[in-house]
Amino acid sequence: MEPYASPPTPPAQLQAIVDYMPNISVFGSKTVLLEWGADNRIRIYEMNFDTHQATGILLDAALTDIAKVTGSVNMLTFHVGGKTYRTLFARMATAGMGAVGAGLALHELKKSGAKLWINKLKENGIKVRILGWGVSFAIAIGLVVVIAGIVIAVQIANGDF
Repeated sequence: MEPYASPPTPPAQLQAIVDYMPNISVFGSKTVLLEWGADNRIRIYEMNFDTHQATGILLDAALTDIAKVTGSVNMLTFHVGGKTYRTLFARMATAGMGAVGAGLALHELKKSGAKLWINKLKENGIKVRILGWGVSFAIAIGLVVVIAGIVIAVQIANGDF
């Protein structure tokens, strides 16, 4: 975490309250403020939401510093200077399982402003690659088939099948 610098005084172009995930899982995540400042810098602020005060800054990058943004439906990962900064929109929606959870996540995505962020990033020439529901679903099905194959192979090898 970098030392805290006070937020810019001009109003931000975009702001969203998201979860910041320092690793690929939601464990260890924290709720932060993602901001596109009036000065065209992307910032991720650690916040004390009880006092509405920023307590630190995790990312402060000019648009030209952002190599690309990747993600899937409600997660945006900013690639800056060899580091990744994962932000998750609609955290509560992802707590659901199966089709219900996926439907809620899509609904929350439309409300949360993630789509606004994606469009604005693209408009400003930043390379954005987002996996849609079809690709995510195909990957999930592929993983299930591979795991089922491994389980069956182990059972056959043990003579339990």
